[in-house]
Amino acid sequence: MTDETALDRAHAAMMADEESEAARMAFYAALRAAELFVLLEAEPVGDKAELLVMETEDGPVGLAFDTEARMAEFVEAPTPYLGLSGRKLVEMLAGQGVALGVNLGVASSSSLLGADGVDWIAETAPSAPDVVDAVPEEIFRPEVPEVVLRALDAGLARLSGLAGAAWLVGARYAGGQRGVLLAIGGVLDEGQAAVADVVAEALAYSGAEAAALDILFLDGTAMAERLETVGLRFDIPEPELAAPVQRDVNRPPRLI
Repeated sequence: MTDETALDRAHAAMMADEESEAARMAFYAALRAAELFVLLEAEPVGDKAELLVMETEDGPVGLAFDTEARMAEFVEAPTPYLGLSGRKLVEMLAGQGVALGVNLGVASSSSLLGADGVDWIAETAPSAPDVVDAVPEEIFRPEVPEVVLRALDAGLARLSGLAGAAWLVGARYAGGQRGVLLAIGGVLDEGQAAVADVVAEALAYSGAEAAALDILFLDGTAMAERLETVGLRFDIPEPELAAPVQRDVNRPPRLI
């Protein structure tokens, strides 16, 4: 039996209160934020991959799982697959008339999202936080809800190999504007969009109203001492040495 995942917990919360719009939105945010494994018809060729689709009475259904173990339990035989974020998957499926089966028959979070639902989830994906270049004149301890801190901690933990560490601070800029700033170090230019997406999903998953912040990608260590003094630090796990090479999350294969 596999361990409970974030998607399992979000699904359980949604089923426990089926009238709660916040619980449904949290489940959809968890789905977009999850790293999913989708079954393919054949091994990818270059930047192209063909999604394995089941034909049912209600139309075509793509299959995705939030762990490799669950995928293996479902197929029971070696099958080509692709790992990518739920956000990228629903964007790729949107408008194609394909439903999405998630963890079908292998987990408590087993769900079947109709094609219209897939389109809706893609259309309502939260916008990424603003990325700022200006260094604040003053930083201080932030005041944010605990639920936002927990969501950020879980989301940032998924950035292994994409970022080094992150600090959450309150910020005051030239002109007197104030806000909440997430400063992230060790992010390459080509990884910044993916990192911003993960932060957006974490904020949406938190369910907190007005959970907004800016992102500053650190260039060097000039601010590190100030951040360590007043900021809330999030340590991002280092990638395992034996981990397989990951595909560019910003350039998913085109579905045929």
